[in-house]
Amino acid sequence: MAHRPPRRASATPNAIGTAGRDSPRLSFGASDTCWPQLGGASGMLHRTGVVMTPRSGIPGDVSDAAARHVAGSKQRPQWTMSSSVKDTLLEGSTLRTDMKLNDFLRSKLGGKGVVKKNENVAMEVFVQEPDAYVKNQQLLEGIIFNLTEYQMYKLHHKGVFSLEQWRDYEGKDTVTPIARGKLNAALTQILTERLRGTQEMKFTISTTIEEVLFKGRVRVNEMKLNDFLTMELDGRGVVATNRSVLLKEFFKNPNNYIRDKGVLKEIQATDAYARMERAVREEMDLEEVVRSLYKMVSAIYLGGQKLLRR
Repeated sequence: MAHRPPRRASATPNAIGTAGRDSPRLSFGASDTCWPQLGGASGMLHRTGVVMTPRSGIPGDVSDAAARHVAGSKQRPQWTMSSSVKDTLLEGSTLRTDMKLNDFLRSKLGGKGVVKKNENVAMEVFVQEPDAYVKNQQLLEGIIFNLTEYQMYKLHHKGVFSLEQWRDYEGKDTVTPIARGKLNAALTQILTERLRGTQEMKFTISTTIEEVLFKGRVRVNEMKLNDFLTMELDGRGVVATNRSVLLKEFFKNPNNYIRDKGVLKEIQATDAYARMERAVREEMDLEEVVRSLYKMVSAIYLGGQKLLRR
């Protein structure tokens, strides 16, 4: 008999788990994206797929091995809503937030654009009216505006100092793609971890009807509108006044929450919108089933109590 080579462990979303044992998986609404629910490797739900995250304490765990596969590899930062824009954009940088314009130009551009009269101009002042201090438009628009450090100063000028403030910032499209991508990635990590943490349930003797029906799903209708727009649509359509609006309320009447018809039309044309709307409406239907079953169980219970009293 021919010798068969050992089968390699798969790291695909449908094959992550402990060797020789299938792990329960969570399916994300109607998108059929699966990831382990309990045990095995941890995963992050995102439109790009499942991202492995290190987890310690379980010998032989896939995620544990992944964390050690490169000696001395950097651990991913654990962001929180209070994490600063500076730390998120400039990890490990010693750049001062009170830097003068000329010092900034010397530090980042080797002194290109330095003018003696700008020696005492603060970066906070420069971002308000860049043309007044740097006359070379090619230098200004081609280099300075694209520097991540400049984007940090610009956000500070707009009052955006933390990831929580970035979440509700309506001017995301004015930030360069690189800086916007870094901030959105950190925010997505926070929101995904939060979502995953609320979904890990275990069956017990007292498991409720709701847990039985929703077991195996990541609940999405309780997700905030702005969080969905940030995670799936790069922040397009985010409005600060919608920070507490749930998706199930939004899908009842989208025009009430996104007043710009052009922006709303663009959002509604995306696959992410269609998938999420379908998933939310499925959950709302299931919740109606739950309410009906509770009424039925209550009626049966009350009927049984009456029989026992006879």
